[in-house]
Amino acid sequence: MRHAHGTATALPQVIPWTQTSWMQPQMHPYDRSFYDPTSGEYTVGRYLADLRARYGGIDSLLLWPTYTNIGIDDRNQFDYFRTMPGGLEGVRRVTAELHAEGVKVMWPYNPWDTGTRREGSSDQVALAALLKQTGGDGFNGDTMGSVGLAFWNASLAVHHPLGLEPEGGGTDEALNWATMGWGYWRYPAVPAVNRFKFLTRGRFMAHVCDRWAKDRTDNLQAAWFNGAGYETWENVWGTWNGITPRDAEAIRRVAHMQRFFGADASGGLLLSAGWEPHTPEAVQPAVFASRWPDARGRRVLWTLVNRGDAVANGTQLVVAAPSGGARWFDCYRGTELTARVAL
Repeated sequence: MRHAHGTATALPQVIPWTQTSWMQPQMHPYDRSFYDPTSGEYTVGRYLADLRARYGGIDSLLLWPTYTNIGIDDRNQFDYFRTMPGGLEGVRRVTAELHAEGVKVMWPYNPWDTGTRREGSSDQVALAALLKQTGGDGFNGDTMGSVGLAFWNASLAVHHPLGLEPEGGGTDEALNWATMGWGYWRYPAVPAVNRFKFLTRGRFMAHVCDRWAKDRTDNLQAAWFNGAGYETWENVWGTWNGITPRDAEAIRRVAHMQRFFGADASGGLLLSAGWEPHTPEAVQPAVFASRWPDARGRRVLWTLVNRGDAVANGTQLVVAAPSGGARWFDCYRGTELTARVAL
């Protein structure tokens, strides 16, 4: 097994946006909120305003025009971007609009697309060139357990480093060039730990993905506990699995806290190299916590999840008293807390 953890922790400095891309929907350019077929115009502002109003907005999106359309004729997956309204120039303009709103743009890569028109170059070279041409930021490797090094090298060759996100999550070796991955996780009573984030000392971004979930509580608890992102997927290739108002409010609160505590201005607590999952400071039977200290030892964030069936009242954490005093806050509810000194 080959590792180069120094490389894995340095990569986000080349593509820093990947470590704070918290909320990312897979979506389609033919969504009616994103494109108006009557005027023939993309409606980026309307699309983003809807997501902000419902669940607090997004940090990146996965723009998907390919499957389920591939196979109706000889067009390959890249041709489906070329034939979007306005062609590749239209894709470039819509990407620029999304960038102006602080949203990064991912493309899908479908490795199983082998029976259609060929490009005349390798998929790695074609994809890197097209993403550079349109200003795209990375791609999701559909069905891929990991994304090969050749894709990263192809992006470096055109001086356009890409965020690589395999659907299958990734491998240990690929941590040396891939900084993201989807998370098809299980949700046991005791939360699982995001191993790749731990190995990269807080720098890997997993997007928890559960496309058919009707209740997104498990997904959001797993993301919050692990400092991970979430795939806010609703249009599942034409089948609508909408986010309910209750889940939308939970997403809004989790995303707001992630953006604050993951930002450089906050010291990037959710990117802490000292992340301690399952800290023993949590004392309720069904409540589990991760501890995220800053590098200077001045601030600590705890991300708590209640995996039980009942409200857990009373003391949640027992911690060593900080020297010089401290202030304590419940950031989910926006209230200041009073600590009690144990005798």
